[in-house]
Amino acid sequence: MHVRRGLVGLEDQGPAGSRGRGAAGHPGRAPAERAAFTPLALGPRAPRQPERCASHRRIVARPLRVPQVGTELRPAGVTGSRRPVGFTHRLTQEASGGAGSAMELAALVDRSLPGEGSLLDRASTVSRDSVAHAARRPGVRPVVTALRGNEWLGHPIHPVVVAVPIGAWVVGAWFDVRSAATGDARDEHAADGALRLGILGAVAAAVTGIVQYVDTRGAVRRETAVHAGLNNLALSLYVGSAVLRRRGHRPPARRLAAAGLGLVALSGFLGGDIAFRHGVGVRPQAWDAPVSRS
Repeated sequence: MHVRRGLVGLEDQGPAGSRGRGAAGHPGRAPAERAAFTPLALGPRAPRQPERCASHRRIVARPLRVPQVGTELRPAGVTGSRRPVGFTHRLTQEASGGAGSAMELAALVDRSLPGEGSLLDRASTVSRDSVAHAARRPGVRPVVTALRGNEWLGHPIHPVVVAVPIGAWVVGAWFDVRSAATGDARDEHAADGALRLGILGAVAAAVTGIVQYVDTRGAVRRETAVHAGLNNLALSLYVGSAVLRRRGHRPPARRLAAAGLGLVALSGFLGGDIAFRHGVGVRPQAWDAPVSRS
């Protein structure tokens, strides 16, 4: 009886005078016509969640509520998904396929970094605030906008620029190994040229990374500060290697370059964690669009 009355209430959205009467609000309707109104007659409609309204005795149908942040909408029969904003831990779990290795690495990073109130936290806060204060100056704002790259490139320019020093230093390491094995002067010149190109690219990467550093908060700010510190230390090692090469001290120069490449690898891991797990530099609206899955 309650189901039948509720179904009629769904169909009958008449004037205020007929609310709460259900089928009685239409005395002229034949019983056969009212009986024909069954759940099968509703047809394929969007799922609805019935709730009792406190001010009326009839059943009011309301749309299903949107799932909370961190869940994934996957309609039946549709090869796609929608990811809402706040996808930090969800993306990590999806990429690892539920495996514990990626989550363990992320937890290791969180445990290794000093927490709130530490020296790293205070230093990163001061440096971030200083950069933000300088970026708000009227004459600096156009430069900051250009360094972000969002308006003229469509996404941050920092991930593009970092490929230059990483690629150059990897090539330089390869030629260092070749020159150490063969003693060929051409390999030495190639290693020196790649190292200098990497230094120039690292300066550009540092400038574009500082622009994104302004947008970080909390644990992400501290991790970004460590990422920047490792990059600066690696750049210093490569500059020292370049000086030693010019003075003819090639073996220690190679060792400095190898140590710098190791720091770059560690810093690159943190950079990927900052962008992927924490979403720094990612436009949240992009995850509202369907993502095809094959």
